[in-house]
Amino acid sequence: MNERTIKAYLRRYIRAEQLHYRICEDYKELCESLSAIGGFRYGQLRIQQTTVKSAKFEDLIARKEFLEEKMLRAGVKAYDIKEELRAMIWQLNDDRSRWILLSLYVEKTSWQDLFDHGAVSEATYYRWHRKALYDFAEVYSEEIEKWHERSM
Repeated sequence: MNERTIKAYLRRYIRAEQLHYRICEDYKELCESLSAIGGFRYGQLRIQQTTVKSAKFEDLIARKEFLEEKMLRAGVKAYDIKEELRAMIWQLNDDRSRWILLSLYVEKTSWQDLFDHGAVSEATYYRWHRKALYDFAEVYSEEIEKWHERSM
């Protein structure tokens, strides 16, 4: 199993978070568009008139409901992946491996922030990272292989 596959497995949470963010942005944009229609305010659909006859308006409301559901599912999925990865990483024996994997793949700390954090060289961090990836793959190779096969 190569390093790229292991990193991709660990980045599942970051990708899920990014998807959730994009859906939230689409939702916000749609709500702002709806706000421009008389009788509505951002974030809430309050109809001042008693009837609405515009099919386009109904499509917008249906899209808003669809995005609300999609946003909720994406948020729950991101949270579930985050907690799953956190639990998996905590099963590792080496404290340094746990720290570096949790920092990079769960807490989304940048490499630069890691470099600023400690008193060791960048090369040392990269060496620790490679060892942490190896430790993770050693314990979870089956799960990573199954995930890799499903994602192909």
